Amino acid sequence: MDKKQLRRKILKKRDALLPAERRRKSLDIIKTIIRTDQYVKASHIMLFSSFGSEPDLSPLLKEIIKDGKHAYLPVVVKGDKKILPVEVTGLYGLTAGPYGILEPDTQKYKDVTPSLLELIITPGVAFDPARHRIGYGAGYYDRFFASLPHKVCKIGVAFDEQLVQSVPKEQHDIALDLIITDKRLL
Repeated sequence: MDKKQLRRKILKKRDALLPAERRRKSLDIIKTIIRTDQYVKASHIMLFSSFGSEPDLSPLLKEIIKDGKHAYLPVVVKGDKKILPVEVTGLYGLTAGPYGILEPDTQKYKDVTPSLLELIITPGVAFDPARHRIGYGAGYYDRFFASLPHKVCKIGVAFDEQLVQSVPKEQHDIALDLIITDKRLL
């Protein structure tokens, strides 16, 4: 199965989850994240604004801030096909970006920010046990990961329904350090 076919299949499966089930599963994912050593040790954490049927990480954003850590959300620069991590102190003031995903104001981006990041919690469409992922097809996260120091921990989050035996890989794809679902940690 190629990436497009797999993407369609998994998105259909994820979209079929009832909203109450997605909320419950999202909270289970968050509980696991905050118990990891990677979360406990990190002070600068980038996560994502949930879109569509993705796991809802808004309670995690609140937890990061409550824990006295720095939280960052990505801003997509479509023309340059890149991500800019922007520090946030809450969910207010976010506006829809080029893909309809809520983003902070790019005016608040600081060039030093990527070098501060210690943990990145990343979305995806499908994940496999070897910690590979496929996203939505534009390659933003793979390019972003390639620009960061290797010490940055990358955690993929997904509902267990998004795990597959193997995802198609390409030369530029970067494996994650961990994958957390509502049922397991890989």
